[in-house]
Amino acid sequence: MAASLPAEPYVSSPRRRRDRPLTVAGAAVREIIPVAVAENGNVTISFEILSYAGTVAITVIADPAGLPDLDELVAILNDELAGLRLQARNVCPAGAPSVSRRRAG
Repeated sequence: MAASLPAEPYVSSPRRRRDRPLTVAGAAVREIIPVAVAENGNVTISFEILSYAGTVAITVIADPAGLPDLDELVAILNDELAGLRLQARNVCPAGAPSVSRRRAG
């Protein structure tokens, strides 16, 4: 097995005016899906989390050969998010977050 490098989080919080949505060619951006490409070929899994326009999107990108139980990991993540959603409903019933899942190819 190849040696793995230590994983380090990268956090970015660019400043922007919250009273104006982002635009591309004059059209308002309504949704953003975070996607990152690792600089190094030894990264088996990466998580990207982005908050925009009142939603939080989480993207999981993984090497299926290096992480054969990816479906189990995604199921656990969805269970944890469902628990957070339930807690949010108890705190602010009108604004509880929702979880959507997209799968590539």
